[in-house]
Amino acid sequence: MNVNVMQVKPSSLYPVVTLESINPQILNQVIESMRKEMKIASIKVISYKGYFFILEGNYEMLAANIIRLQSIFIEILDRSKISFWDKDENVEEQLRTIGMNALYDFEAVGKFTYSEYPKLYKRGE
Repeated sequence: MNVNVMQVKPSSLYPVVTLESINPQILNQVIESMRKEMKIASIKVISYKGYFFILEGNYEMLAANIIRLQSIFIEILDRSKISFWDKDENVEEQLRTIGMNALYDFEAVGKFTYSEYPKLYKRGE
């Protein structure tokens, strides 16, 4: 699978799941691990319409925001080679399904604010 690596602000990564999928105990473990080692596991994302969406690494993104890391490394996966995510309609339907509340929830738990809210999360957009 083709992979590109780049450094970004953790608050520039958007979820494709709701906060209910985040286990608070695991999040606390990731936060403590990152504080001790200042290492972060790879965050795997897809790029779509100018945004990065997290396929793997929600805990790491939240922890990075909580401990105020200025930047993190992400792996941008080639979504054309990933079943489900290779189709625009699937990406858009998933984002509409989780909705804007997912962004607000991630902001509240991660103690950050997104610089913008992709319209893709809104129903009927």
